[in-house]
Amino acid sequence: MVICLMRYCLTEYPSRMKWGYLKKKLKNWEFSLADSNINLLMWAHYAAEHKGMCLEFHRIEGTELANNQTTRPISYTDNHPTLSTKSLTNNTTRTTSQKRILYAKSKHWAYEQEWRHIVNLGNQSHPWPAPLKAIYFGCKTEEQDIYLVRSIINDSKVKYFKAEKNATTFGITFRSI
Repeated sequence: MVICLMRYCLTEYPSRMKWGYLKKKLKNWEFSLADSNINLLMWAHYAAEHKGMCLEFHRIEGTELANNQTTRPISYTDNHPTLSTKSLTNNTTRTTSQKRILYAKSKHWAYEQEWRHIVNLGNQSHPWPAPLKAIYFGCKTEEQDIYLVRSIINDSKVKYFKAEKNATTFGITFRSI
């Protein structure tokens, strides 16, 4: 399972917005991915305090998410990646140097179990990096936002779920909607 937590709440955008705008907005971002959709800190940090959504993609051969050059796990380390001016100005080593920076984070963030999908072509729309399998809404997502997303996606193959707080433990579960 590959999960992408969205970093915004839909209520920040006008309800009259066009599908093309939302589609372009979503597709231009660097995708930060995780192996789990139940991490409470990820929901708090990356999904507008449980008001956002989480997209699940099917990572299969032949898709961008299966491309190990653009989609890979973060390397958690105590030290900043080292760079030299020469490595950044040399066409042969520039991409490797950039990737060392973009795929590295402090060990303090290791709980995220993050992966990143990075495309070097900015200011363009890109297709989903793999088939969209499911959308998980936070426990504080408003019904009009859920309706908006479902009407925009409009795909019978995509499953929809809404988070609910566990009654006795710290955690969330999902019910089909």
